[in-house]
Amino acid sequence: MNIVMKSKKKALSILLISIIVVFVSFRYYNDFKSYILLKNNTAKTTGIIVDYYEIGLSSFYMKYSYTVNGRVYTKTVNPDKLFDNCEDDKKCINTEIYILYSKKEPSISKPILDPDIADL
Repeated sequence: MNIVMKSKKKALSILLISIIVVFVSFRYYNDFKSYILLKNNTAKTTGIIVDYYEIGLSSFYMKYSYTVNGRVYTKTVNPDKLFDNCEDDKKCINTEIYILYSKKEPSISKPILDPDIADL
């Protein structure tokens, strides 16, 4: 009986590790696919900041919206540039920003928050 329990625990551990490996691999594949689509087939448009909030002590998230060919897309990202106090006073809401998106798959996008590189 003890051997059966040990083999069940080992099988469960292997299954759990396999699920984690598959999940991480899928995540990296999707990130890489998005990177390639943005790099090779990019267009630029404008969008607006819809929401800006903090989860925890220093994890900021920005929700933005943009339109391509009459379809509205909304995405949430961890921004590479922080807006001072926006999570409190919401002054950045409705601020116009540049968005890079894939012409092939417009739902894949990246906000450009640095004005020095907005002229891509």
